[in-house]
Amino acid sequence: MLHSSFQDRYKDVSYKITFYNHQGGWTTELHIEGLPRIRDSDHFWTSKEDAHEAARKVAEDMIDG
Repeated sequence: MLHSSFQDRYKDVSYKITFYNHQGGWTTELHIEGLPRIRDSDHFWTSKEDAHEAARKVAEDMIDG
């Protein structure tokens, strides 16, 4: 299982998305500063870009409250 990660800030809150490759698709794990990690293994994206956009949106929605 290959993985990589992306780190960014939104509204001065740091978050990190870790991507896991599973035989042609991607799952993610999201870590938002001050919150427990969220492993999203229920969703499976065929492209890393789609996985990134979905996880980024979840991070921003959670930070917005």
